[in-house]
Amino acid sequence: MNAYKPDKVPVLATLAQQFAVCDHWFCSVPGPTLPNRKFVHAGTSEGQLDLSVAEFDVSPTIYEVLDGDNVSSAIYADGWTATATFRNLIKYQDRFFGTLDDFYQDCAENRLPAYCFLEPRYASGLADGVFRPQNDQHPDSDVRAGEDLVYSIYAAIRGNPKVWSNTMLVVVYDEHGGIFDHVPPSATIAPDGHRDPSVSFNFDRLGPRVPAVIVSAYTAPGTVLKQDFDHTSVIATARLLLNGKCNDPVLGARAQKSNTFDCALTLAEPRNDRVNFGNYRVNRKVTHTRERRPNHLQLKWKDFAKHVNSQLPPSRRSSIDPDTVRSDQDIQRYLESVYSGVRGVR
Repeated sequence: MNAYKPDKVPVLATLAQQFAVCDHWFCSVPGPTLPNRKFVHAGTSEGQLDLSVAEFDVSPTIYEVLDGDNVSSAIYADGWTATATFRNLIKYQDRFFGTLDDFYQDCAENRLPAYCFLEPRYASGLADGVFRPQNDQHPDSDVRAGEDLVYSIYAAIRGNPKVWSNTMLVVVYDEHGGIFDHVPPSATIAPDGHRDPSVSFNFDRLGPRVPAVIVSAYTAPGTVLKQDFDHTSVIATARLLLNGKCNDPVLGARAQKSNTFDCALTLAEPRNDRVNFGNYRVNRKVTHTRERRPNHLQLKWKDFAKHVNSQLPPSRRSSIDPDTVRSDQDIQRYLESVYSGVRGVR
């Protein structure tokens, strides 16, 4: 979080100052995006340490486990989510998948599921003639577009008093991005016995720290949490707060032992003060509207979408030829097209 001065990222900086910031949140493995994503969904990467497509399926996930206890959950995605590759979730896609617009609507109507996982827009695109920038804060996107996203999500939650008094918002990043950190990753326990035979790694050490901010009506301003967290803390906290369960190994031994961040909830009554973001305004003028070459993560999402699309019923498959997808905007159109097919599966 030292990469930008506070005035350059006023939303994230203000939320960190006015609520809780985590000083020792580490990514779950010292590796790239996809294995760390698996940990936040399922408590394990099942031995995966790379970005391979075919092995991204995993079960059970937090969504299935909560569903088994009659606790609702959903993944809200702005055009794509890697959880679309989880076969056990796709079987019940009408239960587990929605768009980010659905999230805003559900906030307004106070009908959010108990647990929500929100995904940003991974590539730029055009919708009804309006340019929508990539807002995942992944290089080389404009970090300010991610600020707009975080602000919009916070505003949607804060705008409904019933939602605000019952919701914890966690902003976190899947991995560190290769930036040096002076704090050594902590030792940990392996989630299970899965190993990548080509790599000598026992999953007994976390990856580098990542920024993490926790926002709640029950969190005092200036809270700094120094406990060790990793991505399994998300699913452990969800189970603890939503059904009182987090001490069983159903989502792996790591999630069973993870610290939970209910410690950020220190106030007896919900806060009703309005956080001041200064002169911040959403929908600032967006630059770099021209089509650009996709980055490595966008290309990986395209590979995943191609794999998922091949598994859909013919009537639900995208008609876009992935071999013609060249720019970041082309990729966004393709991701949205495939995700629309995923959400239409019955």
